[in-house]
Amino acid sequence: MSVNVPKYNAEVAPPEVRGSLVALQQLAVTAGIMISFWIDYGTNSIGRIGSSQSDAA
Repeated sequence: MSVNVPKYNAEVAPPEVRGSLVALQQLAVTAGIMISFWIDYGTNSIGRIGSSQSDAA
């Protein structure tokens, strides 16, 4: 999907905004990966590390 969606966007978008749409799509993918990393990082340390770690982590 990360290959086909930008290709599709580039084919159907008007020439004036073609590059911007492809760049915006890639930025959205990268931002999503960053947000998921920080959520994982934040929830990994709920409670203590080890056997006393919370089930929520």
